[in-house]
Amino acid sequence: MQNILKSTYRNFVRKPATNLINLLGLAVSLALVIILSVYSYSELTTDNYHKNGDRVYLLAEMGIKMHMPGILKDQIDLNVPEVESTVRMASVWETPVFQTGDREPISSDMVFADEDFFKLFTYQPVEGNLETSLKEPMTIVLTQTLAKKLFGNKPALGRTVKLNNDKELTVSAVINEPEANSSLSFSALASIATRKIVLPNGGEFTDWGWCNFQTFILLKEGTKPDETAKKIIALFPKNEQENYSKLKLNPFEKIYFSKFALGGTNYLHCGDKRQVMILLMVAALVLMIALVNFINISSSQWLEKIRQTGVLKVIGAGNANILKNALAEAFFMFLLSLFLAILIVRTLFPFISSFTGIHFNTQLLYKPSFLMVSISGTFILSMVFSIIPALRISSSKAVDNLKKTVVPNSANSIFRGVLVTTQFVIAIVLIAFTVLVQKQVNFGSSNLGFNQENMITIKLTPQLNGKKEVIKKLLQDKPMVEKISFTPNYAIGISNA
Repeated sequence: MQNILKSTYRNFVRKPATNLINLLGLAVSLALVIILSVYSYSELTTDNYHKNGDRVYLLAEMGIKMHMPGILKDQIDLNVPEVESTVRMASVWETPVFQTGDREPISSDMVFADEDFFKLFTYQPVEGNLETSLKEPMTIVLTQTLAKKLFGNKPALGRTVKLNNDKELTVSAVINEPEANSSLSFSALASIATRKIVLPNGGEFTDWGWCNFQTFILLKEGTKPDETAKKIIALFPKNEQENYSKLKLNPFEKIYFSKFALGGTNYLHCGDKRQVMILLMVAALVLMIALVNFINISSSQWLEKIRQTGVLKVIGAGNANILKNALAEAFFMFLLSLFLAILIVRTLFPFISSFTGIHFNTQLLYKPSFLMVSISGTFILSMVFSIIPALRISSSKAVDNLKKTVVPNSANSIFRGVLVTTQFVIAIVLIAFTVLVQKQVNFGSSNLGFNQENMITIKLTPQLNGKKEVIKKLLQDKPMVEKISFTPNYAIGISNA
C-alpha cells in the first residue's frame, strides 16, 4: 500500500498541471452529480420518515375533490371500526400574524389539526408533550424557528402568543422543523378546538355542505383501503353520495407526486416526478462527461509511464502487480475527487440553495449508507474506466517499455476520437437544454398581468367592510394612490381586500 501511494504521488507531481485539471474537473462534476442525486433521492423519499406513514391515507379524489366536510370525522370514528384515527386539517385564507409582548408582529403560516395529528405524523419534540399538545382549545404548537423569533432563546412552553392582534393562544409544545422532504409545511399548528373559537364559521362542523378540511386517516394493521373507502362513502347523505363516489384512500407516502391545489395558504405541497427524472438524467450526462474527460487525460499519459513500467518489469514485477498498481492509482484519484466533491457540496450548498431553490437534508451526506454507496460506486467506476489503459501498460514488453517503442494503434486513436466527440455532443445538449429552460422561465415570469411591486393589499375588518366608499374616497385623495379596487378573493389568497 505504501509503495502504491508513493507511486501515485510521484506520477501526480510529474505532471502537476494536467493531473490537477483532471482531479478538479472530476471533483466538480461529482459535486454536481451529488447535489442532483441527493436532491432527487430526497424528493423520491418524501414523507417516508413518518413512523406510521405506511398506514396513513388522504381521503380525496386527487386534484378534483380535496376538501371534506368537518362532520365526516365524527361519522367515521363512530361507524368505521377499521379506522384507528381520523385527523382533519385546514389552513387559513390569509397569513396569520403573531405577536408577543412588545416585539414586532411576525407573519407566518398556521394549520389547524385534530389532537391525533402526532399519532399519524412523526415530529421531534423540543418542548412539551406532543400527545396532549392539541387536546385543549386556545393552544398552539410552534416550530423551533418560529418560537425563537417570538421568544428569543427563552423557553416558549406555557407562554402566550397573540393571534391577529385579537385572541391569545398558549404554547403547548415546540417541535423541530419539518423535514426538507416533507409534503407538509407549517410553522404553527393549532387545535381544531381552537379553530372553532378563533374562526367561527357557521355550520362548518355540523353541516355536510361545508367542506373546508382535508381528512387524513390512520388505518388499523391489515385493513384494505379500497373496502374502507366504500364504507366511508356510504356515510355521506344519500343525495350527496354520487358526488363523492370516486373518493379513494390515497397513500400519504405517494401523494407528493399527485397533482392538486388546496388554495389559501397551502400547507400541503406536491412535486413533479418528471422534473426529478430530468435532473437524474442531467446528473448521468454530467457524470459521463467527467468520465470521458478522465479517460482522455489518462489515455494521453499512459505512454509516458511505459519507461517506469519497464524498470519495474526488469527488477521482477509481474503483470499482475503492475495492473494492480495502475488500477489502485486510478481508484485513489477517484476517491480524492469524491472527498473534494463532498467538501465542495458542504461548503457551497447554502449559496447553491439560495440561488437555485434546491433544498435537501445535508445530513444525508454523512449517513453511512450514502458513504458506502459513494465509495463503492467510485471503486466500480475507477475499475471500469481504467482497466483498458492499465491492461495496455501491464501487458507490454519490458524491452519495448525501456526503448519507448510502444506505439498506440489506430483503434485507440479512433476510440479517443469517439470519446471526445461524445463529450462535445453531451455538452451541447446540456447547454441547449439550459437555454431552453431559461427561456421558459423568462416567458412564464416576464408578464404576470399586473405590477406586484406597486400593489398593496389590505384586509378589511367587518367594521370597515361596510364603509368601502368612504375608504375609497379617502384613499383617492392621496397623490400616491393611482387606482383602488375591492375583491372578495384575491389571487394570492387574501380575502375581503
